[in-house]
Amino acid sequence: MKFLSILLIFLLFSSLSQADYKMVAVNGAPELKDSYPYKVTFGTSWEACLATCRTFPDSLTCDMIYLSGDRCSFYCHGDYNKIRNDGSESTMANEMVAIKLDIPDGECLGSASDTIDSQTGSSSALATDIKSIGITVTPESYDITYNYADVCNRPFRTGIPCEKTCPSRMYSFRGTISMENGKTVANGPWNQCVTKCLHDENCILAASNTYTACVFFGIETFTELTLSDSYEIDSTATEYLAIKVEFLVFRTHSSEYL
Repeated sequence: MKFLSILLIFLLFSSLSQADYKMVAVNGAPELKDSYPYKVTFGTSWEACLATCRTFPDSLTCDMIYLSGDRCSFYCHGDYNKIRNDGSESTMANEMVAIKLDIPDGECLGSASDTIDSQTGSSSALATDIKSIGITVTPESYDITYNYADVCNRPFRTGIPCEKTCPSRMYSFRGTISMENGKTVANGPWNQCVTKCLHDENCILAASNTYTACVFFGIETFTELTLSDSYEIDSTATEYLAIKVEFLVFRTHSSEYL
Protein backbone atom coordinates (compact mmCIF):
# COMPACT_ATOMS: atom_id res chain seq x y z
CA MET A 1 0.00 0.00 0.00
CA LYS A 2 2.87 2.37 0.85
CA PHE A 3 4.49 1.57 -2.50
CA LEU A 4 1.25 2.39 -4.35
CA SER A 5 1.02 5.76 -2.56
CA ILE A 6 4.59 6.63 -3.58
CA LEU A 7 3.88 5.51 -7.16
CA LEU A 8 0.73 7.67 -7.29
CA ILE A 9 2.66 10.76 -6.19
CA PHE A 10 5.39 10.02 -8.75
CA LEU A 11 2.88 9.69 -11.57
CA LEU A 12 1.18 12.89 -10.41
CA PHE A 13 4.44 14.80 -10.58
CA SER A 14 5.22 13.26 -13.98
CA SER A 15 1.92 14.44 -15.46
CA LEU A 16 2.29 17.92 -13.98
CA SER A 17 5.87 18.28 -15.18
CA GLN A 18 4.85 17.71 -18.81
CA ALA A 19 3.21 21.14 -18.87
CA ASP A 20 5.16 24.39 -18.53
CA TYR A 21 3.41 26.11 -15.64
CA LYS A 22 4.36 29.64 -14.70
CA MET A 23 3.02 32.09 -12.15
CA VAL A 24 1.63 35.15 -13.97
CA ALA A 25 1.22 38.16 -11.65
CA VAL A 26 -1.15 41.11 -11.97
CA ASN A 27 -2.39 43.93 -9.76
CA GLY A 28 -5.79 43.12 -8.32
CA ALA A 29 -7.78 41.02 -5.89
CA PRO A 30 -10.26 38.12 -6.09
CA GLU A 31 -13.94 38.84 -5.53
CA LEU A 32 -14.02 37.79 -1.88
CA LYS A 33 -17.73 36.99 -1.62
CA ASP A 34 -17.37 34.24 -4.22
CA SER A 35 -13.88 32.92 -3.50
CA TYR A 36 -12.80 30.27 -1.02
CA PRO A 37 -9.08 30.03 -0.12
CA TYR A 38 -7.84 26.72 1.29
CA LYS A 39 -5.03 28.29 3.33
CA VAL A 40 -4.04 31.73 4.63
CA THR A 41 -0.72 32.82 6.13
CA PHE A 42 0.33 36.11 7.70
CA GLY A 43 3.70 37.84 7.89
CA THR A 44 4.41 36.61 4.36
CA SER A 45 6.42 38.33 1.64
CA TRP A 46 5.47 38.20 -2.05
CA GLU A 47 8.46 35.97 -2.82
CA ALA A 48 7.59 33.54 -0.01
CA CYS A 49 3.95 33.47 -1.11
CA LEU A 50 4.99 32.53 -4.67
CA ALA A 51 7.48 29.93 -3.48
CA THR A 52 4.93 28.17 -1.27
CA CYS A 53 2.48 27.80 -4.16
CA ARG A 54 5.19 26.20 -6.29
CA THR A 55 6.56 23.88 -3.61
CA PHE A 56 5.26 20.45 -2.56
CA PRO A 57 2.73 19.81 -1.07
CA ASP A 58 0.99 23.09 -2.01
CA SER A 59 2.09 22.65 -5.63
CA LEU A 60 -0.53 19.88 -5.88
CA THR A 61 -3.44 22.12 -4.91
CA CYS A 62 -2.37 25.75 -5.38
CA ASP A 63 -3.48 27.45 -8.61
CA MET A 64 -3.64 31.07 -7.46
CA ILE A 65 -2.27 33.25 -4.69
CA TYR A 66 -3.47 36.62 -3.44
CA LEU A 67 -1.25 38.90 -1.36
CA SER A 68 -2.82 41.79 0.55
CA GLY A 69 -0.26 43.50 2.76
CA ASP A 70 1.50 40.58 4.46
CA ARG A 71 -1.47 38.19 4.18
CA CYS A 72 -1.16 35.45 1.56
CA SER A 73 -4.24 33.46 0.51
CA PHE A 74 -3.95 30.23 -1.49
CA TYR A 75 -6.65 29.00 -3.90
CA CYS A 76 -7.41 25.88 -5.91
CA HIS A 77 -9.15 26.00 -9.30
CA GLY A 78 -12.90 26.16 -8.89
CA ASP A 79 -12.64 28.26 -5.73
CA TYR A 80 -12.27 31.66 -7.41
CA ASN A 81 -14.17 33.15 -10.36
CA LYS A 82 -13.46 36.86 -10.76
CA ILE A 83 -10.37 38.96 -10.09
CA ARG A 84 -10.47 42.75 -9.95
CA ASN A 85 -8.27 44.26 -12.66
CA ASP A 86 -6.31 47.16 -11.17
CA GLY A 87 -4.22 47.65 -14.32
CA SER A 88 -0.48 47.85 -14.77
CA GLU A 89 -0.28 51.39 -13.37
CA SER A 90 -2.22 50.61 -10.20
CA THR A 91 -1.47 52.60 -7.07
CA MET A 92 -2.81 49.70 -4.97
CA ALA A 93 0.57 47.98 -4.93
CA ASN A 94 -0.21 46.10 -1.72
CA GLU A 95 -2.71 43.85 -3.55
CA MET A 96 -1.33 41.34 -6.05
CA VAL A 97 -2.58 38.12 -7.61
CA ALA A 98 -0.56 35.41 -9.34
CA ILE A 99 -2.24 32.64 -11.35
CA LYS A 100 -0.50 29.38 -12.25
CA LEU A 101 -0.93 28.93 -16.01
CA ASP A 102 0.19 26.43 -18.62
CA ILE A 103 2.25 28.68 -20.93
CA PRO A 104 2.75 27.26 -24.47
CA ASP A 105 6.48 26.77 -25.12
CA GLY A 106 7.14 28.53 -21.82
CA GLU A 107 6.98 31.95 -23.47
CA CYS A 108 4.82 34.72 -22.03
CA LEU A 109 3.28 37.32 -24.33
CA GLY A 110 4.00 41.04 -24.27
CA SER A 111 2.17 41.68 -20.99
CA ALA A 112 0.72 39.71 -18.10
CA SER A 113 -2.83 40.63 -19.19
CA ASP A 114 -2.18 39.39 -22.75
CA THR A 115 -0.74 36.14 -21.39
CA ILE A 116 -3.73 35.59 -19.12
CA ASP A 117 -6.21 36.50 -21.87
CA SER A 118 -4.76 33.78 -24.11
CA GLN A 119 -5.18 31.08 -21.47
CA THR A 120 -7.20 28.01 -22.45
CA GLY A 121 -4.96 25.49 -20.71
CA SER A 122 -5.48 22.59 -18.38
CA SER A 123 -5.83 22.75 -14.64
CA SER A 124 -2.50 22.23 -12.89
CA ALA A 125 -3.84 21.27 -9.47
CA LEU A 126 -6.18 18.53 -8.31
CA ALA A 127 -9.40 20.43 -8.91
CA THR A 128 -12.28 17.98 -8.91
CA ASP A 129 -13.60 17.29 -12.41
CA ILE A 130 -12.22 20.52 -13.95
CA LYS A 131 -10.68 19.74 -17.33
CA SER A 132 -9.55 23.21 -18.37
CA ILE A 133 -9.98 26.91 -17.68
CA GLY A 134 -10.48 30.05 -19.72
CA ILE A 135 -9.84 33.64 -18.65
CA THR A 136 -11.42 36.72 -20.20
CA VAL A 137 -9.77 40.07 -19.54
CA THR A 138 -11.85 43.25 -19.32
CA PRO A 139 -10.80 46.71 -18.11
CA GLU A 140 -12.55 45.94 -14.81
CA SER A 141 -11.80 42.26 -14.17
CA TYR A 142 -10.32 38.90 -15.07
CA ASP A 143 -13.27 36.51 -15.46
CA ILE A 144 -12.51 32.81 -15.03
CA THR A 145 -14.61 30.05 -16.60
CA TYR A 146 -14.18 26.36 -15.82
CA ASN A 147 -14.80 23.51 -18.20
CA TYR A 148 -16.14 20.61 -16.14
CA ALA A 149 -16.11 17.02 -17.37
CA ASP A 150 -19.64 16.84 -15.97
CA VAL A 151 -21.49 20.18 -16.17
CA CYS A 152 -23.68 19.13 -13.23
CA ASN A 153 -20.62 19.27 -10.96
CA ARG A 154 -20.35 23.02 -11.52
CA PRO A 155 -21.71 24.83 -8.44
CA PHE A 156 -24.31 27.56 -8.68
CA ARG A 157 -22.71 30.99 -8.80
CA THR A 158 -23.89 34.51 -9.52
CA GLY A 159 -24.56 34.97 -13.22
CA ILE A 160 -24.48 31.27 -14.07
CA PRO A 161 -27.76 29.90 -15.42
CA CYS A 162 -29.51 27.01 -13.73
CA GLU A 163 -29.39 23.85 -15.86
CA LYS A 164 -32.50 21.95 -14.82
CA THR A 165 -31.33 18.90 -16.73
CA CYS A 166 -29.14 18.21 -13.69
CA PRO A 167 -30.91 16.31 -10.90
CA SER A 168 -29.13 18.38 -8.25
CA ARG A 169 -26.59 21.18 -7.91
CA MET A 170 -24.59 22.70 -5.06
CA TYR A 171 -24.83 26.35 -4.00
CA SER A 172 -21.95 27.82 -1.96
CA PHE A 173 -22.23 30.78 0.39
CA ARG A 174 -20.84 32.14 3.66
CA GLY A 175 -22.42 31.10 6.93
CA THR A 176 -22.08 29.08 10.12
CA ILE A 177 -23.62 25.93 11.52
CA SER A 178 -23.12 23.81 14.62
CA MET A 179 -20.72 21.01 13.67
CA GLU A 180 -21.97 18.71 16.45
CA ASN A 181 -23.96 16.33 14.24
CA GLY A 182 -21.83 16.59 11.11
CA LYS A 183 -19.69 13.84 9.62
CA THR A 184 -16.06 14.75 8.95
CA VAL A 185 -14.78 13.44 5.61
CA ALA A 186 -11.42 13.71 3.82
CA ASN A 187 -9.89 17.19 4.00
CA GLY A 188 -9.14 19.28 0.92
CA PRO A 189 -9.94 22.51 -0.94
CA TRP A 190 -13.54 23.71 -0.76
CA ASN A 191 -14.40 22.84 -4.38
CA GLN A 192 -13.47 19.22 -3.72
CA CYS A 193 -15.60 19.11 -0.57
CA VAL A 194 -18.62 20.55 -2.42
CA THR A 195 -18.30 18.05 -5.28
CA LYS A 196 -18.03 15.12 -2.86
CA CYS A 197 -21.24 16.22 -1.12
CA LEU A 198 -22.99 16.47 -4.49
CA HIS A 199 -22.27 12.80 -5.20
CA ASP A 200 -23.00 11.54 -1.67
CA GLU A 201 -26.65 10.54 -1.52
CA ASN A 202 -26.75 11.14 2.25
CA CYS A 203 -25.24 14.65 2.12
CA ILE A 204 -27.50 17.68 1.73
CA LEU A 205 -25.14 20.29 3.15
CA ALA A 206 -21.35 20.66 3.33
CA ALA A 207 -19.60 22.92 5.83
CA SER A 208 -16.11 24.07 6.73
CA ASN A 209 -15.14 26.07 9.79
CA THR A 210 -11.36 25.65 9.40
CA TYR A 211 -9.27 25.57 6.23
CA THR A 212 -9.50 22.26 4.29
CA ALA A 213 -12.04 20.86 6.78
CA CYS A 214 -14.98 19.11 5.10
CA VAL A 215 -18.04 18.17 7.14
CA PHE A 216 -21.22 16.59 5.73
CA PHE A 217 -24.76 16.91 7.06
CA GLY A 218 -27.72 14.72 6.17
CA ILE A 219 -31.46 15.13 6.57
CA GLU A 220 -32.54 16.03 10.13
CA THR A 221 -28.95 16.45 11.35
CA PHE A 222 -29.26 20.22 11.68
CA THR A 223 -32.11 22.58 12.50
CA GLU A 224 -30.66 25.98 11.65
CA LEU A 225 -27.77 27.78 10.04
CA THR A 226 -26.70 31.39 10.09
CA LEU A 227 -25.99 33.36 6.93
CA SER A 228 -23.01 35.70 7.00
CA ASP A 229 -22.31 38.82 4.97
CA SER A 230 -18.74 39.01 6.24
CA TYR A 231 -15.99 38.03 3.82
CA GLU A 232 -13.07 38.86 6.08
CA ILE A 233 -10.21 36.35 5.87
CA ASP A 234 -8.23 35.24 8.92
CA SER A 235 -5.56 32.60 9.47
CA THR A 236 -7.67 29.83 11.01
CA ALA A 237 -11.44 30.20 10.74
CA THR A 238 -13.70 29.86 7.70
CA GLU A 239 -17.44 30.20 7.23
CA TYR A 240 -18.05 28.05 4.15
CA LEU A 241 -21.40 26.39 3.52
CA ALA A 242 -22.86 24.67 0.45
CA ILE A 243 -26.37 23.31 0.19
CA LYS A 244 -27.63 20.75 -2.31
CA VAL A 245 -30.52 22.01 -4.43
CA GLU A 246 -32.51 19.18 -5.97
CA PHE A 247 -34.83 19.43 -8.98
CA LEU A 248 -37.82 17.37 -9.97
CA VAL A 249 -36.64 16.06 -13.32
CA PHE A 250 -39.13 14.22 -15.48
CA ARG A 251 -38.38 12.25 -18.63
CA THR A 252 -40.89 12.15 -21.47
CA HIS A 253 -41.52 9.24 -23.80
CA SER A 254 -39.19 10.89 -26.31
CA SER A 255 -36.39 10.80 -23.72
CA GLU A 256 -36.24 14.59 -23.46
CA TYR A 257 -36.23 16.49 -20.19
CA LEU A 258 -39.09 18.84 -19.46
